[in-house]
Amino acid sequence: MPAGGQGFPGGGRGGPRGMGGNKLKERFLGSTAFKTRYEDAYRDMYQKIYGNAAALNALESALKVLATVDGYDEQATSSEADRLRTLLQQRSAYLATRDVTRTS
Repeated sequence: MPAGGQGFPGGGRGGPRGMGGNKLKERFLGSTAFKTRYEDAYRDMYQKIYGNAAALNALESALKVLATVDGYDEQATSSEADRLRTLLQQRSAYLATRDVTRTS
């Protein structure tokens, strides 16, 4: 659940259902050949989205465009952007601690 007790959009629970993992993923990760490819792809996506701050930069670019739109609500947009920015920063920090993102 998001910080501050706020619910997920649409009232959903968020997170994996049942927290039981994904049996198919676990099966494939049992294969050394597949696991290597999976980890390489994971690292690549991490670098493209979080490692080089692309997600944060995209947010800032979107905010600049939104500021030019008629009916722009600076207060609401700023509040939502701050929440998203915090989420991206937290996710980036967490993923940076994962072995899969730190090894090659």
